Amino acid sequence: MDPSSSDPTGMTKVDPRGDVVFEVGENDLRAQLLVSSKVLGLASPVFLAMFKRGFQEGENLFCGSLHPVHLPDDDPEAITILCNILHLRHRLIPRVLTLETLSNLAVICDKYDCKDAVTSWSIIWLQSWVDSAGPDVLEKLLFIAYGLDIPDVFTKISYSLLTLHAGPLGLNPTPAELDILPENLFGMAQMDDIEDGRESIYAEIQRAIENGISSMIEGDDNGKQCIRSAVGHYFQNLSKIGLWPLSDSLRKYSVSDIITKASNLEDPEDDSSRCSYDCQCARKEYIGPRLQEALEEIRRNIVGFCLDCAKTEGVSNGYQGCRIPHPPEEWRASG
Repeated sequence: MDPSSSDPTGMTKVDPRGDVVFEVGENDLRAQLLVSSKVLGLASPVFLAMFKRGFQEGENLFCGSLHPVHLPDDDPEAITILCNILHLRHRLIPRVLTLETLSNLAVICDKYDCKDAVTSWSIIWLQSWVDSAGPDVLEKLLFIAYGLDIPDVFTKISYSLLTLHAGPLGLNPTPAELDILPENLFGMAQMDDIEDGRESIYAEIQRAIENGISSMIEGDDNGKQCIRSAVGHYFQNLSKIGLWPLSDSLRKYSVSDIITKASNLEDPEDDSSRCSYDCQCARKEYIGPRLQEALEEIRRNIVGFCLDCAKTEGVSNGYQGCRIPHPPEEWRASG
């Protein structure tokens, strides 16, 4: 906090010539901010309405009174950051925020309908987290990107959840977050769209693994000893890297983990010394590369979800109405 902006009473003079005093929070967590109603009204239709005649805050303003405007439910740090942004006090704005503060800001910006005023800062804050975030943090960031209305970051986070998260998702929004988290997004983040997308991806991976030796067992040679040996070695090697049996192991790992494990798949042992040159077992050396190629193709086809479609349940119509264009029949944008 800038010392020159505070007076002996502890009030922070965001605008030294301000005409409104915010008293934010409760008990020992309170903050007093001297701010400009004009600046706030330009950024927020909620504040604009609050300071008009007909509301107590507006009546006090027109009477020239500095009666505090009480905001007991708001987070003092988040409100202070918001007011500093709106009053162009950029050197006082932190470049990195904690997840808790980011979440509180998302709630505040939704409550006062001023997300557009903080877009540039929102991108900076979110990007500082997204590039190095683990799966558990990504779930929280998904909510924050929604609340701050940053579509490209929302798409990137949902893509990461599809590819990096192992096991069921567990987004647990706070009561304040839940107020701005629509039912369709809460369902999507819990078990619906993202979980359905992950299940579809795992089903594709399972087919790719099971089809890894299809060219060997579908021919006329499938009863030969060399073929049976190659098939046995294939599943044995899958077990060594933790990918067999599929029903027990597949969903223990993220999509990226599975692809990494598949890159360590050993070729079946050579048991073809007495086979003819055209025996199907000669194809075993292609099993590993072919599986890796199939899994990489699955990963290339994974895409993140569209924020605009999530907010409108698809009404925004992809190419025509979404900020990140995509086919209208899909709720996703490019990953």
